[in-house]
Amino acid sequence: MKKESLERMTLVAVVIAAIFLIINQFVIASLDGSSSSRISFSGKTGSTLGVGLKSDGTRGVIEYPTISEVPNVKETGDAAQDALNKYVPTGTPWYGNDASVSFDDPVNSLNIWAEVGGPLGERQGGRFSSSRTIWEKDLTPEQQARYEKLVSVATCDFCCGSPQRPTRVNECGCSHAAAARGIIKYFIQNYGDKYSDEQILGERSRWQTLWYPGPTVKLILSESSNGEASVSDLSKLPSMVGGC
Repeated sequence: MKKESLERMTLVAVVIAAIFLIINQFVIASLDGSSSSRISFSGKTGSTLGVGLKSDGTRGVIEYPTISEVPNVKETGDAAQDALNKYVPTGTPWYGNDASVSFDDPVNSLNIWAEVGGPLGERQGGRFSSSRTIWEKDLTPEQQARYEKLVSVATCDFCCGSPQRPTRVNECGCSHAAAARGIIKYFIQNYGDKYSDEQILGERSRWQTLWYPGPTVKLILSESSNGEASVSDLSKLPSMVGGC
């Protein structure tokens, strides 16, 4: 009887020790995660249609992978409204709190991204919620090369240039081009090891659609199977958000 009691007590002690060990490992993992990453990644990405540089050097509609999640929307049967719901982003992306930007606040977000991008040829930092600037440390030579590559293919659409001769964002001094440079800098410096060039360009494209909703959606519809007949309902949509 004493032997059975001793075995029972030993078993209970082993179970309690195992529970404490599991709790301890969970706490350690939580602490490690909070110290090694400033932001919790959503883990969800998506794809979108946007305006960009085609292989022949002209401007056109391109399908991009994105960094932020692109929600599925229920189609209404109205091609124009469906395009607006699908391609003009809303809400706050997972990196929004850190960068102090939101799709629901396009003008202030434009100014913040443009501050990060800075005027052509200058490195001016943007203020973030963590009280640091993107230029707290310079880009590495590899990051700088990647940055130069992406700003040489990202286009400043509807503000300057033409469909046949698009202006690249490293050639334009407008606020939308500065914001594009800021977006590209931000992701290369902070998350360059997590996202591809195409995803960074795709995320920039989501913001570009937000700032040029009318022209972007019209161009998407004009290259769709529905054709130009679908764009009549977009006349009240702003051609540009924020100053140029």
